[in-house]
Amino acid sequence: MAKYVPIALGRFLSISADCLGTYPADEHQWRLERKGGGARLSKEAQEFARCGGIGVYRHRRTCHVCQHPDVQVAEINLAIHGMPVRNLILVQVRDQAIAERLQLATLLGEEAEGRQIDVHTYTLATLVERNSRSPEWVIHGLADLLPANLEALIDELVRCGGGCECMESCPICAAASPRQDQPGRYLREGLARWLVSYTG
Repeated sequence: MAKYVPIALGRFLSISADCLGTYPADEHQWRLERKGGGARLSKEAQEFARCGGIGVYRHRRTCHVCQHPDVQVAEINLAIHGMPVRNLILVQVRDQAIAERLQLATLLGEEAEGRQIDVHTYTLATLVERNSRSPEWVIHGLADLLPANLEALIDELVRCGGGCECMESCPICAAASPRQDQPGRYLREGLARWLVSYTG
């Protein structure tokens, strides 16, 4: 939002949480009806955070290639992957000054044990490792939606020019724009991942 709308960020405290993934719209609707509402669906997702999410094979294709389920873009991050969230959520603070200003030590109680942090780290690493093996499978499943020749698309983007204002104004690109190995030249893997984000 700050990229597109003038916001005085100093007036806000940003909080993010580990991403448990999302379902395609039709799957989400089916689960909402089956569970009897969003609150029960959210509760189920939180309960399965301990093992890295529920039904991950049913997530949107974009989730299958995500390399950042821990997000960590905010001043405070709620680390829930690998955690028994009914009893424990790890709160990660980007800056000690924020922790002191908010008196988080008083609010949150004890510091996390090394084992809890290790479980969170291991669960994240497992998710990222699994997702790093997924792009080719996902891309194969989207063959009818993707360009037949990614190299031709890369060439087209090069001809388009290095400015890429369209990508600058795109919310998906703002989060995960395709990587370049040199100005204006996009890496095949990065471009494929970016296209999966759209088609998914």
